[in-house]
Amino acid sequence: MGFKPRPLRARPPADPIATAVDLVARGHHAEATAVMHTALVDLGFGETRVKQADGNWLGTPQPVPQAEQLTPAQLAIAQQLARVEGISVADIAIPPSAWCRRRWLGIDPGGVLERTVDFEGEALPLWRALSILQARNAFEDCHALISSLGLSKLELLELFTDIQLGAYRLRVFRSFHWGPMGFEPFAITEVAAEHEQWALSTLQRITRLFGDSALRCERGDTDEAPSVLCWLVMAVLVETNTPVVPDWERFVRAAFQPANYVELTKCVLRLVPAERRAPVLIDWLQTRSAKFAVDVAMAHLQDVPSKSLVELVLSRCDQLEAKKKRSVLAELSRLSPKVVGIRGPLARYNKRRKPPLQLKILRRFTPASVFELNDSQRRQLERAGALYDGQQLSASRRLTPGGDEHSFHGYLKIVELGDGQGKHVFDLFEYNVDSGSIFKAGTTDEVAGIIQFGLECTEPKLKEALQLVLEDYT
Repeated sequence: MGFKPRPLRARPPADPIATAVDLVARGHHAEATAVMHTALVDLGFGETRVKQADGNWLGTPQPVPQAEQLTPAQLAIAQQLARVEGISVADIAIPPSAWCRRRWLGIDPGGVLERTVDFEGEALPLWRALSILQARNAFEDCHALISSLGLSKLELLELFTDIQLGAYRLRVFRSFHWGPMGFEPFAITEVAAEHEQWALSTLQRITRLFGDSALRCERGDTDEAPSVLCWLVMAVLVETNTPVVPDWERFVRAAFQPANYVELTKCVLRLVPAERRAPVLIDWLQTRSAKFAVDVAMAHLQDVPSKSLVELVLSRCDQLEAKKKRSVLAELSRLSPKVVGIRGPLARYNKRRKPPLQLKILRRFTPASVFELNDSQRRQLERAGALYDGQQLSASRRLTPGGDEHSFHGYLKIVELGDGQGKHVFDLFEYNVDSGSIFKAGTTDEVAGIIQFGLECTEPKLKEALQLVLEDYT
């Protein structure tokens, strides 16, 4: 065997930060991140997580070290990075944003996260204690530690804001009161006029951070301002009756439940100039799911009457489940005489809309034996079973009593569906409670399937008709 030389590693640039800044300016963000990652690893900084070739994460994440633990070389590059925005340090265990790096190193005054707390017999900054607990997945202990500090509501707001914007890579407190990492310091209705300065400074902060795409790493690597942070800010604006200026419009959020969020939405929209309310609402809903967008728009349609808002609802209606769609259209018809902007768009929608397919149940039965099936039903059952578990088994095996794992005995229902004139057009085979196949009558041509109670069908018109008849059937 001949000698196989190892590939030479590319020599790192003499000034990695200047190189990264130049690459970012030219739009080469991935290359800039790679340069910084290499430079920081070479200086001995740890990684918060290491991804293996198989996609799994290796080892225990390393928390961000304290500034006094850095070597002189590490401190020097950290101080340089503290003065440069827009450079991603990827998964290196240092604060991901320049504003947080300045507080980490003591260049800027610290906040609640930089306060010293007693943690397991050691005096540590709060962020470091939370990082250690987070590395242990001890989120309840994080919440207990925060609760033990006796922070004021304003201090909790400041703490919450920093973590929402990615401080020290902390995930605890990111989701407010939703999920295992959430922690609800107080209800959204408890923010008050006394928090006005916090709200205004937070709006200035997020307006800047979310106004420039180059600053993604400065805002917790998110493309959209955190919703809960926006809700809290807007709640203060409502308390202080502060008008929403154009730069703040992108942070207006909307809800259709619970009741206090609906009321807050209405109050916030009143702070927006009348001619801008519908556009603000529509802008927020454009990227939401169809159901959420329709529910929110319908909840506020009477307070924000708008042809554009009605058109948004109608444009998303065809993405709804049939029963929901029918309910929304009926509600629009009911509101049409009373709410400006509904009549025209609804009339045009109904004119374009093709009449829905009419399906009805002709017969349904639960076979206990293969002898109750005709030849086509046996073939359909065999096909349905194969689609379900991939096993090519006989109809008799599929109806074998006694707990066979491949048997549908006791859990098979057959429904014959007819069109508006009563002609037999489809056969529904429902099995194991939440699954099923729908075939063209008398054939094994599957036109739709049921997976975990959800109807799968590529033909929208047929899907709507099947949803309606299945709702009546169930």
